[in-house]
Amino acid sequence: MPRIRSPFGKDVAKLRIERGLLLKDFADRIGVSPSRLSNVEFGERPVPEEWFEIISEEFDLTLPERVELKKSILRSKKNFNFSAQNDGQREVLVAFIEHFESIDEEGSKQIIEAVERTATGNEEIESVREAETAT
Repeated sequence: MPRIRSPFGKDVAKLRIERGLLLKDFADRIGVSPSRLSNVEFGERPVPEEWFEIISEEFDLTLPERVELKKSILRSKKNFNFSAQNDGQREVLVAFIEHFESIDEEGSKQIIEAVERTATGNEEIESVREAETAT
């Protein structure tokens, strides 16, 4: 069966190609072996938390590039741990978990739009949104 890159792997491969780097060169710059980088790109190992900062700094990513990298790291995760901070959050999590398997593609889009409309406190995403609407 062919290996398929994770969302993170696709973004990192694109970043490498844009900068004219081979997998080995990229791995050297972030301080890991090429096989480890490859395993993470293909979702066979999780993306280490510290890689976001290492890659962002090593390749001098712009704010929009950082936001996209962060999103691709989250999209590559297979397991999530949630800790509700209040009753409202707890109810949202319970409802989501109860109905998760029945959410279709359109429902997914609607949920994402609703969450993004109501989310607060993520300055990076807000800055990108403001920059996008200004252009």
